[in-house]
Amino acid sequence: MRHLSTVFWIFLCWFHRNASAQDLTIFGEIHNEIGQPIPNAHIHFGDYTVISNPMGEFEIRNLYAKQYRLEISHLGFQTRDTIIVLQKDLRLKFVLSSKNISLQNVTVFQKKKIQVGTTTHSKIETEAILNKSYQSLGDLLRDIPGVSTLKSGSSLVKPVIQGLHSSRVILVNQNIKQEDQSWGLDHAPAMESHQFGSIELVQGASTLRYGGDAVGGMLVTQPKVVAWKDTLQGYFRTSAFSNGRGMAHILGLQKGLKNGWFGTFSSTYKIRGDQKAPNYYLNNSGSREIQAATQIGYREELWGISGHYSFYQGITGILRASHIGNVTDLVQAINQTVPINAIGFNQNIAAPRQEVSHHQASISFFHKLNDFGKLSLDYGFQWNQRYEFDVRRGNLQNRPAVDMRLFTQSLNAHFESKVQNGMRFESGFNLAYQNNDSDTQNTGVRALIPDYQKLESGIYANIFKSIKINWNLEAGVRWDYAHIQATQYYLKSRWEFMNYQNDFAHFITDDFGTQWRTQPMFNYQGFSGTAGSVWNINSKNSLIFRWQATNRNPNPAELFSDGLHHGTGQIELGDLRLMQERGHKFTAEWEFKHDKSVISVVPFVQRIQNFSMLTPVGTETTIRGAFPVWQYQQVHAQLWGFDLIWHQKITKNGQWKNQVSWLEGTDLDKNQPLIDMPPLVWKQQITWQKTNWQNLELSLLTETIFTQKRFPNNNFEALVPQNGEIVPVWVNISQPPRGYHLWQLNGHTTWETKRLGIDKGNLKTGIVIENLWNTSYRDYLNRMRFYADDLGRNWLVYVQLNF
Repeated sequence: MRHLSTVFWIFLCWFHRNASAQDLTIFGEIHNEIGQPIPNAHIHFGDYTVISNPMGEFEIRNLYAKQYRLEISHLGFQTRDTIIVLQKDLRLKFVLSSKNISLQNVTVFQKKKIQVGTTTHSKIETEAILNKSYQSLGDLLRDIPGVSTLKSGSSLVKPVIQGLHSSRVILVNQNIKQEDQSWGLDHAPAMESHQFGSIELVQGASTLRYGGDAVGGMLVTQPKVVAWKDTLQGYFRTSAFSNGRGMAHILGLQKGLKNGWFGTFSSTYKIRGDQKAPNYYLNNSGSREIQAATQIGYREELWGISGHYSFYQGITGILRASHIGNVTDLVQAINQTVPINAIGFNQNIAAPRQEVSHHQASISFFHKLNDFGKLSLDYGFQWNQRYEFDVRRGNLQNRPAVDMRLFTQSLNAHFESKVQNGMRFESGFNLAYQNNDSDTQNTGVRALIPDYQKLESGIYANIFKSIKINWNLEAGVRWDYAHIQATQYYLKSRWEFMNYQNDFAHFITDDFGTQWRTQPMFNYQGFSGTAGSVWNINSKNSLIFRWQATNRNPNPAELFSDGLHHGTGQIELGDLRLMQERGHKFTAEWEFKHDKSVISVVPFVQRIQNFSMLTPVGTETTIRGAFPVWQYQQVHAQLWGFDLIWHQKITKNGQWKNQVSWLEGTDLDKNQPLIDMPPLVWKQQITWQKTNWQNLELSLLTETIFTQKRFPNNNFEALVPQNGEIVPVWVNISQPPRGYHLWQLNGHTTWETKRLGIDKGNLKTGIVIENLWNTSYRDYLNRMRFYADDLGRNWLVYVQLNF
């Protein structure tokens, strides 16, 4: 039956000479491989769309004698896509082959560890942040062991912590949970890193302060510390890089007064044009970023208050070769070595592109209650606006295809007691209100994410207890409640395809012909918690054990997505039936410290019930062309792996660092690998320092990414025109690219500024060469790997004045 569609096409083309009929009918039966009928299959026949009945049958009447495109799709089966030339009534039988369904993931983390109870932090300090200021926040976090990134090109980078990303990773800025529509796989965090004094990855009881849904972990930014004296400090850094012919300028100022007043200001401007793979330019891969942040406050010994405001705007081009119009283009893109759009360098950013603006304003207050403890209050307001521009014709080319505005207000209260009898207690609550507004009049396109309102609240309590001088315990519990209500328009065909008519008919409020107007409403509540222990065996060895239970509600994208996501060039479908995601994670850590050695081994295992993932289910034809269809589904998942860190001092001035990260993910329902899990990664760095040579530091880094051997098979067969004929072609979208090995060379020196007539401060100069040997490679976790190679060699030079 595999070549049934091709046989019919040849036969009907021959028969075309003798037929000329109208008002024709096509009748079809759809079965699986063992002959069972497949109900609720989605059938596209030209401009007609129908659903198969419980017997797997469908019928379309009043057809004309002409050529039609037939596409049959159903969750869990390979999509059938063929051409039929209709000349008379037809009765057809189709067999759909079973299809593996799998998960999309990735991972993120350098390591300075602090312990509060057993809560561990992986921390990146100010100097390391500034040294990587030309990179995105996601790329910066890759310095933390066990951390990877999910990319949509070179500029859109999301952090992934032990296989988890997006809404499973909480970002906290100024004690406010970041809300910037992070649900999309191509939605990078709307923030710049250099404004922070440090960035910490927090796991354990401390994560309960901001939510019980930190399934992957929590990234907390801390502001720069301003001295409590009359002082003015700052820095200015300018850098230029060859790949993209770009520049980055950053400025930071800190003002302190001995009477308690203080203020900070930071700004960033980055610009780059088309970036370059080793052998060709990546058309439309440029970007522009602007950031500004300021803070002013007053503090005394017992109380303090401060206000903060930050603004971020980013314009990011999306690789032109990644926007396909049909399955034929996808096949050509995968099979071609060089993208068809690989032209010369250009600084313009055309469609497809993203334009994101994010405003955040917050007020923070703390009061120390004598010997009792400390009370903190934080109020935050956030406004995020996202435009996504598709490749459109005529006057529509400058109109966004997606226009969404997200407003969020939040209030956090936190109490922390002083340590008494070896015990510390903390508790608090959170309130948040969120409103999303999608402007369909401006775009002329149905909203991918509908208008919705969300109300969240939570309360938590943690205890940290020192049993002995070398043994500490911690435990915490949190309860959350959430209410969400949306206004969504569904095509009636989609409503029936998703089989909503029986379960959600009460959501329908109006009938608009081909569409239903609905108002879905959901309430969620649940508990999360954690418990752990740290045992300092002796001065050289320590052990940490931790159990964590998480409870994450489905986000609006997982529930309501319905349409073409222009940032990724794919149709995304949510599911109103998705349930809360519940996970349990067990982590252990052994750390050994000696005079010249530090070794840390961190194994972990995590099971997640109702794990939501975006899964490819086929293709769908629209007026824009044929697009792959991805649908949010839930499975039972298991992730396990380990991170190994080994730092060794090898000479008086030199040291060697090793990091190994391994992760394996499995869909337990189908006993198959999860998609997009990071392969084995081995990083090494040799550093040599000579302080009396103007603080000269040289380092050579190598990164070995092994080939991912565990992956699900989501390949499918498509009929494409070749040499004037329609032939079946196997589309290989599952095979990961081969592994690769990259080298990077760094060097910097620091000079006293007295030679320049400046009494205080220093001047730092440096050079970085990335991808030293200009290696051609494609990364499995880069969603643009189907269309082009990753970045080639990049030279970076910078000068930083500290004063």
